[in-house]
Amino acid sequence: MNETIANLDDKTALYVLNTIARYELSADGKEETLTPEEQTALRNEFCPAGVEGGVTDGDLARAALQVLACEPKLATRIDDLARGPKPDQMAIDFVTGVVVVTLAIAVLKTGVSFKVDSTGKWSLKIDKEALSDELMKILIEKILSRFDSLSDD
Repeated sequence: MNETIANLDDKTALYVLNTIARYELSADGKEETLTPEEQTALRNEFCPAGVEGGVTDGDLARAALQVLACEPKLATRIDDLARGPKPDQMAIDFVTGVVVVTLAIAVLKTGVSFKVDSTGKWSLKIDKEALSDELMKILIEKILSRFDSLSDD
């Protein structure tokens, strides 16, 4: 599955992530975002040396799909969509920039919870045992990189 996702072109990766997020993840109609405190907790835990720039929307979509594929039900759905008919351009034109970051955060928040202790220090807990720490780290780095690049625009 990892190779299938890694080989998706940007357009297909964005289409698959959008489809999975729309039909498989419950966002309750609210836009997902990370507070500055949550971003700091993620940076401190996973990226203390900073993040690489140059992450594309397609890179972020593929990282989110790798995390989702840890769940067998979603892995099957991702594989079906990845191998199915290719999306037309109209289907993915809107899945760029802020939208793909929002989708990736929705994926992240299915496996991570944030806590504040009595001193006001933020921390996070990875909730899913089956989730690969390395895949989660890659997703977090790519989300933070896209946050940085979108705030520079």
